[in-house]
Amino acid sequence: MKKLFYSASMIGLLVSCGGSAEETTTTETKEDTVSQEPVVVEEPPVENSFVLESGTVGVFKIGETLSRLPQELKSRKSSISVTSDGTTTEHVQWIIFNSLEDVVEITMENNDAKTEEDLVIQDMRVISNYFETADGIKVGSLVSDLKSKYPDAKFFYSGSLKEIVAEVGAYTGIQFIIDPAGCTKKVSGSKDISLSSKSFNDEAKISTVRVY
Repeated sequence: MKKLFYSASMIGLLVSCGGSAEETTTTETKEDTVSQEPVVVEEPPVENSFVLESGTVGVFKIGETLSRLPQELKSRKSSISVTSDGTTTEHVQWIIFNSLEDVVEITMENNDAKTEEDLVIQDMRVISNYFETADGIKVGSLVSDLKSKYPDAKFFYSGSLKEIVAEVGAYTGIQFIIDPAGCTKKVSGSKDISLSSKSFNDEAKISTVRVY
């Protein structure tokens, strides 16, 4: 009984000198929650792989070898026959695609003296809205939107390409190919034919974008 009384007395003494356990915890919490100034960490700039501009489709550039693909893209090899000055040659073509669709067809230069890895890009065809200009023009955009963004747009039928084309002053080496179904004027042949914006109906759209 004496031992039990001594222990209880010591507990009472500790409580009276040091305060309750709850009070001690509260004091420590206040010390731990002292506010500090937030630290701002600057992240390195991220290269935009979706940009469409003169000579450039994302990370791919005319006159350069095939770039390392961004993580979201993959490629498969094909070939294409290219006719120039009456001569037809076979060119290596890479089809770039994502998990949903093919996005761009890349035609490499024809040079038998080089290894395939050293060939540079000669021509590109954007076939998806995955890439777009800084003004938001892309595959699927209306011709009226193109005209609104670029009032200087020139429209014509290309006899060499056999396609209806729009070119704008803001970009060199880019041709916006228009779906012929939206053209009210029937054009064909081997000669270039000028067209106006009035030659297209309200539903006329860009079907592909050529970068060369």
